[in-house]
Amino acid sequence: MMSATLDTPGEVIAGADGWDLVRDVQRGKIASFGVLYERYADSVLAFVHSRVVDRSYAEDLTSETFLRVFTKIDSFADRGIGVRALLFTIARNLVIDHSRSRYSRTVTVEHDVLSDTRTATDDPEASVILGHQVADLAQYLQLLTPIQRDCVHLRFTLELSVAETSVVMGRPATAVRQLQHRAVQRLALLMKEEWT
Repeated sequence: MMSATLDTPGEVIAGADGWDLVRDVQRGKIASFGVLYERYADSVLAFVHSRVVDRSYAEDLTSETFLRVFTKIDSFADRGIGVRALLFTIARNLVIDHSRSRYSRTVTVEHDVLSDTRTATDDPEASVILGHQVADLAQYLQLLTPIQRDCVHLRFTLELSVAETSVVMGRPATAVRQLQHRAVQRLALLMKEEWT
């Protein structure tokens, strides 16, 4: 078990990667955990919220993800995969566990999660067009298989690498590439059919 020492956030190296922060926490620098949380909490929440309808429930699962990381921090080691992929794997497992309970309501893609990717514009006409494009994309994504939607969300919305997506999905990188290819191919076909 780690021995906690109080340090100030100023002592944390600002440019440290996620694994440096994990190692700092393992050595007892608790402030590094705060930096780790600040760096990754929003992306973990977006990932969880893409699967859970209720935002407050998604926030609870995000908090639980970081609580698990903190309580098991000594067991983590850098094995060539980013900390973000590790966090998403833990979050994904929590979502699966909680989705098995009778109180959980899950979805794969939710319109307001996609709408976060919109760019701000002062042009009302452009905003309306962009809103329709996002709604159309959400509709097309619902026509993919659940596993294809997960792959697309991880790769393009959350911008995980193939290796990170592989870890989160628990599938080989070749399978992730294949899923991504088939999903994009299917989306292109659906869009082509819409416009012909």
